[in-house]
Amino acid sequence: MKFILAAFILFLLPSTADAYIGPGIGIGAIGTVFGVLFSMFAAFLGVLWYPFKSVLKKFRREKEKSNS
Repeated sequence: MKFILAAFILFLLPSTADAYIGPGIGIGAIGTVFGVLFSMFAAFLGVLWYPFKSVLKKFRREKEKSNS
């Protein structure tokens, strides 16, 4: 039990990271994140918008038929 508690405390303590992310990799990582987010948004919009658009088009056609 003491070992688990000690390991948990060690994981919580911050340690220095000797790492460097250069500007090229940083910009590429940011671009990748934005690309993934945009593709998820576009897929979500496509799944919702196109069926909604067809329902609106059908509703407008029925409205035009009833007005004429």
